[in-house]
Parts: sequence; C-alpha cells; structure tokens
Amino acid sequence: MARGWPRLPVLAEGTAAGRRAQRAFTEENMATNEDNGTARSEVKRRVIEAAAHAFQTKGIKDMTMDELARSLTMSKRTLYQLFADKEELLLECMAYHAEHERSQMAQALADTDNVINFILYVFERRMREAEDLPPQFLPELKKYPRVLRFLRERHDAQVEQGVAFLQRGKEQGLLRPEIDLRIVLEAIGALIEFSLSDAMLSAYTPARLSMNTLFVYLRGCTTPAGARLMDDYLAARATR
Repeated sequence: MARGWPRLPVLAEGTAAGRRAQRAFTEENMATNEDNGTARSEVKRRVIEAAAHAFQTKGIKDMTMDELARSLTMSKRTLYQLFADKEELLLECMAYHAEHERSQMAQALADTDNVINFILYVFERRMREAEDLPPQFLPELKKYPRVLRFLRERHDAQVEQGVAFLQRGKEQGLLRPEIDLRIVLEAIGALIEFSLSDAMLSAYTPARLSMNTLFVYLRGCTTPAGARLMDDYLAARATR
C-alpha cells in the first residue's frame, strides 16, 4: 500500500562535473524547449516528486527552495521559472498527491463492493500517511491560504461523493439507516484535523489517536453486521 506522497527517484548529485553537466542539460532544455510542453512537464514532475518527499520528511518550513534546487542540480532561477514561490510548489504537490491517490482509491474500490471493507482500507491508509508526516506539518500548512482553499474544495467534493457511496452501506445493511451521512463525513474531517493538530494530543502517535477516536466513531455508525467486520479488522490488527 502506498504511504503518503509517492517516493520516486530524484536526480542524483553525482560528481562536481556531473552536477555541472546535469545543470547545463536541464537549463538548456528549459531554454531551448519553451514550446515543448513535454520537456517542461517532465522537469516539473521531477521537481514535484523531490519537493513532495522533502515536505513529507522535513516539514514545510524546513524545506527550502535553495536546498531543493541543489538536490536537483538545478539553478534557483530555473526553479522559480517553474514555480513562483513555495506555496505554488506546495499546491502542485498537493494536487499531484490527490491525483495519485484518486487512481489508487479507484482501484481499491474496484476490488471490493463491501462499503465497510473500503472504509477500513481508507482508515488504514490515513493512519499510515499521518505517521509519515512530521508533527509540525499540519500547523505549518495553515499558513498557506491557497493550499487551504484547494484542500477545502477537495474536501467538499469528497463529501458529495462520499454521501452517495456510504448510502450503499445502508443498502448493504452495514451502516445504521437513521444516521445523517453528510454530518458523519463532516465530523470525520473535523475529528482528523483536531486529532493531528491539537497540541494536547501531540504525545500520542497518529495510529493510537485514530484507533481511539476515529475508529470508535465509525464503529458507532455501523449496524451489528458492520460492527462485526470492524471487530474482525481490530482482531487481525492486534496480531500484527
């Protein structure tokens, strides 16, 4: 299962001569292929992959454009031609991650028609992603309004899709028929954000927080049949 942003290879630094050659090659491509969308897109993809990994491991504040340019054997001038500032780069990383996740979620959904099993897949994935992020990531994220707007719009779209999907859980007899699915999804989003960003809870791991908040809440939304599936997951997890 993928964890967080995809960790694909980035450009190696190599020898000093190799770095100079790589920089010259990259910048020459940028200068002579301005009309070549494929070449520019490839360079941007490499930058996004490297930046996503740096954001994920160092946090947003400690990921500097200078260090990123050096790691890619690229001049700062070239980097800023691609991305106007750190927020634009972070936004592109978020969009890249969202697209990658969308394809993986679609595949997971195709592999099961059981709503609870899919919920548990997403639950496990979210726990692992949270464990991969440095603790300062979410508080730092709040300083970037364009990124927050993107995440809010994405959340709103996911709620609309989620309501239709969870309705199948009611039809399958796995989710309680009287619950308001929209409220459930909004509450889940708020619960995740609170658990991962509240200073009082920073002493606990994301997995422990999720098991003692989100899992309990989700189980309360299930019928006896759905609860049995969640209990089976819990028992299997305890043996790992």
